[in-house]
Amino acid sequence: MNRSVEVRRSALQPAIPTPPLDLSPQPLLVPLAQRLVAAGVGSGVALWGGGQFLAGAGQLASTLSGVGALLFCLAIGWSARSSPGLPSGP
Repeated sequence: MNRSVEVRRSALQPAIPTPPLDLSPQPLLVPLAQRLVAAGVGSGVALWGGGQFLAGAGQLASTLSGVGALLFCLAIGWSARSSPGLPSGP
């Protein structure tokens, strides 16, 4: 059933040598895609850092306003005690 058939050598096509395989490591992404991903990650990190800076600045402003309010209350209390013309209590 499955037998070889005789063929004349003149009927065969010459064998074409195949080039050797390139087994050197290839990049995972195309260099342009690598640059785009790096730019996106870099901008995201920079914007995150800017947000952290602004959050810290907001906390500083909040702290300073709290300290200012405390100093204002202390100044009112001190001036109320030290003024001779005003009654100091009930």
